[in-house]
This record gives sequence, C-alpha cells and structure tokens, in this order.
Amino acid sequence: GQRTDTMMLAHVGRGGEVTVVSLPRDSLATIPAYTDENGEQHGASEEKLNAAYSYGGAPLLVKTVEETTGVPIDHYLEVNFAGFVKMVNALGGVDVCVPADIYDPPSGLELPAGRSTLKGRDALAYVRARSFDPTADIGRMKRQQTFVGSMVHKAVSSEVLLDPAKATGFVDAMLSSMRVDQSLDNAQVLELTRRLAKVDPSQVSFRTVPVVGEKSMGAIGNVVVWDGPGSSDIFTALRNDTEIPKRPAAPRVEVAPSQISVQLLGTGDSATAAYDDFQTAGYALASTPVPGSYTATTIEYDPGYDVSLKTLQAALPGAKAVEVPGLGATFRVTIGEDYAGVTAVSVKDPTESDQPRTANDDLCG
Repeated sequence: GQRTDTMMLAHVGRGGEVTVVSLPRDSLATIPAYTDENGEQHGASEEKLNAAYSYGGAPLLVKTVEETTGVPIDHYLEVNFAGFVKMVNALGGVDVCVPADIYDPPSGLELPAGRSTLKGRDALAYVRARSFDPTADIGRMKRQQTFVGSMVHKAVSSEVLLDPAKATGFVDAMLSSMRVDQSLDNAQVLELTRRLAKVDPSQVSFRTVPVVGEKSMGAIGNVVVWDGPGSSDIFTALRNDTEIPKRPAAPRVEVAPSQISVQLLGTGDSATAAYDDFQTAGYALASTPVPGSYTATTIEYDPGYDVSLKTLQAALPGAKAVEVPGLGATFRVTIGEDYAGVTAVSVKDPTESDQPRTANDDLCG
C-alpha cells in the first residue's frame, strides 16, 4: 500500500493561536493492533510511522499518531498531490525564498537563489524534493513548514479567506481532491477556514519533533528516534493547551555523529545500553562492544581528529580524553561504572534561530 509523504499535527488553541508540528515519516512508532480490509487481524508492531497508512489507511494512521503522541485528534484532512496543486493555484501561487540555486533532477526542480512565486507542479516539486539537500527529510520538513506558512500568509494578506467567493473557491479546490473524517462536512471545513482567516500569521508557529538520531531496525531499515523529554514537552503542551516550555539547547558541534567512527569497550548492561545509545544517536559503531571492565568512561583519540573529539566530549560530559597518536579515525570509548548515557548534540548553522518559525516571518530573513 501507499505510505504518507508528509504528516503534520495542528493544534488550534483557545486563544486562537495555531501550532503545527511536523512528524518525521520514518519515526519509530508502535502501530496498534488492527484488522485489515480482508478481515485478517494483526497484532501491534514497531514500524516506521508512515507504514500505518499503508496498513490501515488514515484511520489507523490517526490512531497511531494519537497513541504515539498522547494527543487526541478531533479531525483529519488528507490532501493528495492534485489537491495540493489546486490549492496553490487557487491562491495565485505561493512565494518562497532559497539561499542558493536549487537543481534537483529527480523532481525536476530548478530555482534561482532569492525569491520566487511557485505554482502547480513547481510548488509540489519544492515541498517534495530532497536529493539536493544534505539534511534530507529534516531539510524537507523545514521547507514544507516555510511553504505552508507562506500559504497562510498569502491567504490572509490577499484576503482570500475573508472574501466569501474566494474562500469558497479555495475550499472547493481543497475538497475536490482531499479526504476528511466522516464527522467533518464541507460546511464545517468552510467555517474552519473562515476562523483561520482571522488568525494573525504571527500566531501560526511551526515546530518539528526533536530527535536524538537514527537507528537500524533490521528489515524495517533506519528509523528516526524522538527525543523523549523534548517531544513529551511539546505533546503535553498541545494536550493541555499550554505554552510549550523552552528546553536548554543541545551542545553545538562541528562534526555530526554520523561522521564519527566509535569502538566501544565494556561489559554488562552498561555496555549494552551504551551500544544502543550510540547507535540511536547516529554514531558509526565499528562493532559490538569489546569485553572489558572499567571504572571510568574515557575517550581515546588520535590528535589528528581533535575536532571530532569535541562532538564526543559534548556527548559524554565528564569523560576523560586520552590522546593516542596513530590510533586513526576510529575513537575508542571505554564504558565505565560512571556511564550516564549519551547527550544529544546539534549540528547546524549558527545563524539558525532556536525560535519556532511563524507564518509571518520574512521568507528571506
């Protein structure tokens, strides 16, 4: 069956503010037990989040998201590619801004640096393209958030949603190629659209579920693992209609975990836990832990890889660094009795803001 390309969870607060949270499609999730279209029963299983749609359509995906996030979902809207194109065209196109020229052969997308107004297939290619972006799905989700924010800004600023005739045309474009839950009819969608028209774009914010990295799940492939405390903060706030608390930013590093080879040394539960922690955080593990008992956690490194060392030091605060000339590119990490887990790190442009983006932000800002 087909899998969903993009998933966003939207919350409309009592004060009218709107929070949109992007859910990585490859997120590790437990798909609840279900009965397929042939009447065959299936037990709960760990899968990628978007697999739920291929197994049981939108209803199973909604149930999976509810159980994964703990956030009750009142309604869902499923927009296919044709519907997306119609919505963009109904707005007369949507503005985007890119920092550099984009050439993405798989999607056929070509964009010059700076501002552009996208319509139809170009708009669809923009939100789907990812091969040109080294950050892959994460970068694509950020572009999708920016694009949706620009759509909201265009709809409100051009008074499309405040004009009954234009609003009806826009909603008709949506409904002609989309599915909604059975409790949501066309009149309710139109009323919801009119309510959103009164929302200040600065009150529409976009976030992405915080993650700690990827891990291999055998036949399932690589999955994205959420940051437990960070994601819990977001979903608890949505569930209770409260402000999302700010969390301390992860340490900034220059070298990503995926570019660092690590050999773990240790025995017992701590070594097993460390192996899972390092794998989840995205480090390239040389092999399973080499047996050995150690009191303290240490990092052995070749002085030629001192920049990569900073990533490991941020991940293992308090661990002693031991210089070993000639060790090469693979770091040796001993897992001692003091091991307390792997701290998440962040690799990103220092000019990027930690604040959530809103629909009112300058596209080129």
